[in-house]
Amino acid sequence: MGIAERRLIHGSQVPDRIDQVLRPSRCREQPEPGQNPEDQGAARQAWHGRAVPAYTGEPEEIEIGVMAPSYRGGSDLSDDAMNFPDRQTPTGDEVFFDHVAWMTADMDRASAAFERLGFVLTPYSEHGNRDPETGERQVQGSANRLAMLERGYIELLCAVPGTDTPVSRNIADNLARYEGVHLVACTVSDADADYARLQRQGTPLYPMVHLRRDVEAADGSDAEVAFSVVRPEFGAFPEGRMQVLTHHTPDHMWQDRYIARENGLTGLAQVLFCVEDPAASAARLSALTRTPWRTDGEDAVIDLTRGRMRFTTEAGLDRLIPGAVAPSLPFVAALGFRSRDVAASRAFFADRGVTMMGRSDGADGGFAIGAQDGLGCYLMISD
Repeated sequence: MGIAERRLIHGSQVPDRIDQVLRPSRCREQPEPGQNPEDQGAARQAWHGRAVPAYTGEPEEIEIGVMAPSYRGGSDLSDDAMNFPDRQTPTGDEVFFDHVAWMTADMDRASAAFERLGFVLTPYSEHGNRDPETGERQVQGSANRLAMLERGYIELLCAVPGTDTPVSRNIADNLARYEGVHLVACTVSDADADYARLQRQGTPLYPMVHLRRDVEAADGSDAEVAFSVVRPEFGAFPEGRMQVLTHHTPDHMWQDRYIARENGLTGLAQVLFCVEDPAASAARLSALTRTPWRTDGEDAVIDLTRGRMRFTTEAGLDRLIPGAVAPSLPFVAALGFRSRDVAASRAFFADRGVTMMGRSDGADGGFAIGAQDGLGCYLMISD
């Protein structure tokens, strides 16, 4: 099913259930460790059929890939408020929701769509990485433009015309399913350490890459942005292309001239996956992000050090965003953004002729931009 064929709702009011995506309620109580193992057994599965070890320790010793139990007095995983420290890059063991990538076959059309939404795009840039032995730059077969936020960023990603590489073929394969968000990335302080950890876990990985892109520095001089990226093999995570990376040149990445101001959006806060089995998906990405997961009603949730991942079913997607239909599963259905002033953001998008879905009570507690204007993904705006 293509984007134009989706059953979208335009101009109708979305009830308060939007807030369940933006600010979920406290998770329901889970069995204590060691109790009712059959209730959690089906959910405790790592990818490729390997069992995820059961929880055995105290709260501070939660093992990765398992449900985070509720404890009397609560924990940071069961708080209503989303974690969102006011820093661009993580330190120590922190894991931040960093960016997502829309895959498109038409960079010009995608760029126009995002400029209409008030994003300032960086110049078109082709990817390459350094050969660890020779230092020679190798073509990856992809190119991008970025829309920077005060916290995190979004990426428009396309295959470089005329290239035939694993990356360009993967982009084509994903576009055959739907145009929209297919890549979700978290940032850590030491990607090499996470690469070693994931190798020990048995996660299928491509070799570590050290990506480089030529940019113009804020002072007009030539510069290069640099990342170290952990790349699970294509297909290792059905939920999408998942990455873990470390930023080595944040000052060149987040140049003030490229940070969106007009639309009032300040940060990338949440991603909503529509999947067949929310618990299984959460367990897989819990192992990737070394962050325990929990349930929230019928959904599963991972609360990162900054930001959140939410997993729901097709029925859950319709419950959270009435009328939304997944073109195929799995599907990155929606992204949550923070706004410094929800009313001002709403007015900006209205002036641009963007279709919005708001709360039924008219309050400025949040609103959504439909998937047609969001290039295949719903955009959820909150304060």
